[in-house]
Amino acid sequence: MFRAVSVLAVLLATGLPVASVAAAESEAAQLCDARAGRTGDPDLPAGTRGLLMADMDGAAALEACTEAVRSAPGNRRLIHQLGRAHHKLGQFGPALAHFRVAGAFGSAAALTSIGYMVENGQGVAANPKRARQLYRLAAKRGDATAWNNLGVIYRDGEGVRRSDRKAARFFRKGAARGSPQAMNSLGALLEEGGKGVRRDARAAIALYRQAAEQGEPVAMLNLGDAYTSGTGGLAIDLAAARAWYEKAVAAGDAEAKDRLAKLDAGK
Repeated sequence: MFRAVSVLAVLLATGLPVASVAAAESEAAQLCDARAGRTGDPDLPAGTRGLLMADMDGAAALEACTEAVRSAPGNRRLIHQLGRAHHKLGQFGPALAHFRVAGAFGSAAALTSIGYMVENGQGVAANPKRARQLYRLAAKRGDATAWNNLGVIYRDGEGVRRSDRKAARFFRKGAARGSPQAMNSLGALLEEGGKGVRRDARAAIALYRQAAEQGEPVAMLNLGDAYTSGTGGLAIDLAAARAWYEKAVAAGDAEAKDRLAKLDAGK
């Protein structure tokens, strides 16, 4: 069982000056935040943007966050980020263990991470109902990504009655709290329209752009498609489409490679 250790106790035991240990701990935490902080985590320090999982370097994050947690073993944000590093590397056992500790310490983002693993059966038996419960709890505690994940469940009807209206409401909550995934999800729903959701392609483009500028690869793909087809009042601009597809490929979106191939083939 993980047990918090007093930083002051460590300091006194080592005999190091308080200021130097605090500064070292702060630098370690900042590096962990920079390498593994998650976009939309309500625990992130003000001014810290956070990263999507696709943008993380798992090995670098693991190194930074291992040191940060060693320096501040009771910090739930850092523990969650260490779990994210393990998750990025496909180490589901350690990832889940760290998420559970961070969640027990009150991390809303960690509850979302546990929910994702439970929903997808990563290191634990899949349990969609339990995942929804965790997302709801995390959302109530202010986690933006949890709102997006709830919206996806209702949009797709995963174990619940499908509801575009509820999905849109959840996506809006996530987008308002800074989740680029929720911005993109809401944009896609508005572009297509749905039961109880009026089609608004212009608003969709604005959301795609906002999400893409925060590094969301699917939003980059969607912007490329919009420039290819002239969606939402955009003038058809194949050069702009190519630029967004290339950014999506660089961000890890495999589908964007097919779009580039079609542009090259003149299709």
